[in-house]
Amino acid sequence: MTALTALILLGSCSEKLVDEESGSTDVLFRIGLSGRDISVEDGPWTRAYVDASQFEKELHTLRVIVSTGPKTIIYNEILSESEFTVNTQSGQPDVVLKIPNIPYGRASFYVIANEKSLWGEEYYTTDNILAALENSTKIVYTEPDAEPANWHFPRTGRNIEQDGLPMSGSAVNVDIARDMGPVEVDLERSVVKLSLTVKNSVGSPITLGKVSFGQFFGNSFNMFREYNLDVPDGIVYAPFEFNAGNVDVIPANGSTQPLSLYLYPTHAYTSPNEQSPYTLGIETSVRTYPPQVFTSESYFIRNHQVNINANITTTGLDVKFEVGPWESWTVDVPSFD
Repeated sequence: MTALTALILLGSCSEKLVDEESGSTDVLFRIGLSGRDISVEDGPWTRAYVDASQFEKELHTLRVIVSTGPKTIIYNEILSESEFTVNTQSGQPDVVLKIPNIPYGRASFYVIANEKSLWGEEYYTTDNILAALENSTKIVYTEPDAEPANWHFPRTGRNIEQDGLPMSGSAVNVDIARDMGPVEVDLERSVVKLSLTVKNSVGSPITLGKVSFGQFFGNSFNMFREYNLDVPDGIVYAPFEFNAGNVDVIPANGSTQPLSLYLYPTHAYTSPNEQSPYTLGIETSVRTYPPQVFTSESYFIRNHQVNINANITTTGLDVKFEVGPWESWTVDVPSFD
């Protein structure tokens, strides 16, 4: 699967777009989502649990922000799902919007998708953005509640159906002129995906009870990508534990379907003199396996997937991991409670 992309097309259409007196032009946005079709298998896992992969690239809301200079926002509108149409006739879904009266010169364009999956639709109003920029040069999202149990993420696979996943993209310092060509913006998911598969190699059926992760779930991230690291100053990290009681019994020599979990970009391991917080612990009906480090990485960036393979053996828990672009992995069926 290729990356999600948004194409901002600047130019003319069948009607006159350029206002000669004001020196401005309408901007035609074409926000396109590319990628293969999602196939959902008809099996007991998909009947019992939501197949989150079909919701990982859905658009529920779109906010478009246009700036023509430092702390100068000339356009900021959010559209609900009923206010835009997803066109699938070309085989790949896209959305076309027109932004009126963008003055000639230079402008920067910012797109935020599915912000309802975060704090809500009033978080990135113009007044809120300008107030935040008084103390920072970046647009940062921080959980409004200090209690980790009340954070919007991490979120399990079954819990992204209603609001989707937060996404963002930008095109900065675009020259606005008559008869312009297209300007491309990558619209990326703002979260990391953990995909856990548990294999039973003990020779008899077992049942998962709980899955615990270490203190690497953050409460904050830069809304727009900052190179590879999307972690702002002052971030707070917390551990999380998930009930896996609804996962089917794992037969001898069998495995769970991948269990999906989404979290903000993280850089929780900053000192080689300390133990890595990237740990995994598993509780089963037979034995509790204490937390162990599952990676030597120090950070995970947005729009990437971490595959964790945990093999329960007669001698203990063997954990391996892989990291790669989101699109390079197969469809997952999330099953955390």
